[in-house]
Amino acid sequence: MIFILSLFGYLAFMVIFKWCFYNVEISQIAPSILIHFINMFLFTYNDPSNVSLYDHQQEIQSFLVIVAIIAVPWMLFLKPFVLRSNHRKAQRAG
Repeated sequence: MIFILSLFGYLAFMVIFKWCFYNVEISQIAPSILIHFINMFLFTYNDPSNVSLYDHQQEIQSFLVIVAIIAVPWMLFLKPFVLRSNHRKAQRAG
């Protein structure tokens, strides 16, 4: 859940944020969400053609990518040990 929410939950947040703050009159100057999402993974934030959606966007995006990167080995490495522990407890009880 941490991995999914930190990436795709944030993408859904950006879509809703853009819907709320950019209307038809100013849609020509609205930043591209796709470019923001790609730059989020590349850690490139110096694109002058794509302005940020909100203040401190760079820090929040960097934090979410790092959390997602940490979540992958956590999911793959810790889960077998948790399952092994639960299996041993079930064997002792049974």
